This record gives sequence, structure tokens and C-alpha cells, in this order.
Amino acid sequence: MEHGNRLKGDIPALTSLRFFAALYVCLFHISVFSQLDAHSWLNNFFSSGYMAVDFFFILSGFILSHNYAESIANKTFSYFSFLSKRIARVYPVHLITLFIMMLCAFFLSYILEIGDFFEDQNTSNFLQNIIMVHSWFGEENNSYNKPSWSISVEFFAYIIFPFLIMGKRYLSFLNYSIIALILFFGAYGLEFFFGYKVSDIGISNNILRVSSEFLFGIILYFFFTEYECKLNHIRHLVIAGLLTIACLFIVEMNLFAVPIAGWIILLLADLHRQGKETWLSHRVCVYLGQVSYSLYMVHYIFWVLYFLLLRQSFEAAIYANETLLYFSYYILAVAVISVSLLFAIALHHIAEKPLRKWIVNKTH
Repeated sequence: MEHGNRLKGDIPALTSLRFFAALYVCLFHISVFSQLDAHSWLNNFFSSGYMAVDFFFILSGFILSHNYAESIANKTFSYFSFLSKRIARVYPVHLITLFIMMLCAFFLSYILEIGDFFEDQNTSNFLQNIIMVHSWFGEENNSYNKPSWSISVEFFAYIIFPFLIMGKRYLSFLNYSIIALILFFGAYGLEFFFGYKVSDIGISNNILRVSSEFLFGIILYFFFTEYECKLNHIRHLVIAGLLTIACLFIVEMNLFAVPIAGWIILLLADLHRQGKETWLSHRVCVYLGQVSYSLYMVHYIFWVLYFLLLRQSFEAAIYANETLLYFSYYILAVAVISVSLLFAIALHHIAEKPLRKWIVNKTH
């Protein structure tokens, strides 16, 4: 390692990784909404897809530090401007998908009388969803559009972000890193010592989860600015990728995928700093990364619609053919994800980008 330097501008490969993380969450819901676990050894890999959210938290801490740490240090940072830009980034799609989910739930529950989506919902839950705090005060099932629980707790991370950065001013890099590691391993120690998964417990642990991993991303950025890697980046990326896949296949090893993900972020950022890129920097991959947020927020709706409207007739039609049944889930996954991606692309261009620009212009 050698002393590094700051890097300006976007890091295309990291934008691309957002798409693959969002796609992994889509695959995770195969294990939730289908019977793939009864038919495929891939279920272990798919059922670990919730770990992609941990990657989002780490990456957010790193990217926001990359964009704002210098202005915070120079005291040119505007808290209002920062929060308005973050709200412009996440709120329009959250609000749109919330109302789409509510319309679907109303249609399914009261028109077709299939399921009861409103059984555990009330006015308080709805208002918490509206202001994106629905995972601050209760279980994640308070969310109508379930994936938005992570947007809620990440919004909490946005609020505390400047104060986390300012903490570096009063602590050495080593002490700051030690605090981050204590929080990080403290959050995941719940799983090892008490049998709780951080992703499955209630709200306080959702906030603990995002705070620890968000801080981990911030620490990675400070490490990135202090040191430059002198090694074979491509070889290490391949090794890190294979180790990540292995950890995700072995459910008991899921935890170790988190620090490896941090190592991947550092390697890709350092490659970009050196003027080198990988296939992840291709414009198609970057574009998919740009629409990944919309994909993440809409795909659950299409899984719900399939599960309640098509699953019974779909499975009945093919159940007699065991081979067809086995492969049907892969075909189903491709179909649902493809429809979700097309809808996400439309949402990105019709609503996400224009509304983000409109909010930023109105608040600046």
C-alpha cells in the first residue's frame, strides 16, 4: 500500500454494481414466492440475496463520502442541500411504488378477494411510509412495498451522515476504524451469539444494521484516500468475486461476504483512480446501474401479482411434467425480472429523473 489521493467524479464500475445487487434481490424473491427450494440446489444462493442490501449500505457510505467529505472538511457543506438532493433521489420512486402497491393490494383484496394485504396495515403505518420512517418504529412488514424498508433506514443514515464524517475530525483514523468495527461486528454478533439475523429482527436492528455498514463504507473511503493499492487488481477482483459467491452459497458464511464486498469496492475505486477500467465501466452496465433503484423498488410488485394471479394456474398446467416443472422456475424468474426491468426503465425516464431534477431545482 502507498499513500493515496482523492478522486473526483463518478466511479462507473461502482454504479454498475448497483444493478447486479438489485438483480440479486430480485433473485432472492424467487425463493420467497416460488417453490424453487424444493427443486434446485441454487436455492441456497438465491436465498442469500437479501445480502445485496448490505452491499447497498456500504456502497452508499463510500459514495456519499466520496462526494461530500471534502466539502464537510472545508465547511462548505450545506445540510439542507444535501438532504434535499437525497430526498430527490429516493422519494419520488418510493412514493410512486407505494401507491402502485396500494392500488394492486386494493384490487386483489377487495375486487378479486385474493389475499388480505391490509390485515396488518393502518393509518399510522401508511403515514410512516409517506415520510419514509416506516422501518424506524416497527417491524419491516409495516411497509406496503416491502423492499422500501431499506430506503427508510437509509434515509436515517442520510440524516446522520454529516455527523459521522465530522467524527473523523476528532478521532484518529485508527480509533475511528475501531469504533466502526465494534458497531459492525456488534450488529452481526447478534446472529452468532443470540441466533438473530440482523436483517430479520425489528427496527432497532435495521437501524443498527444500516448504521454499522454505512459507517463501514465511510471508513473504506477514508482508507481509500490514505492508501493506494499496489497489487494485481484484476486477480484480486476475481478472487474476491469467487469468495463472495462461495460465501453466498454457504448460508452460514453469509457474514463474510460483507467485508469482501468492501474489498471489491476499494479495488474498483482504486482501478478508476489509476485510469484503468473493467467491463463494469461499459456504458450498458452503467446505464443498468442508473435504473437499478427503480428495478429494486418495482420488482416486488410483479412478484406479488404473479404469486396471487398466475401461480396456481401456472403450476397446475405443468405439474404433470417434472422436468418442465423444474425448469419452469428459471423461465419464470427471467419473465418476471424482464417485465420488472422494462417497467423500471420506463419509470426511470418518465418519473425518477424528471422529478429528481424538478425537486433539486425547486430547493436550490
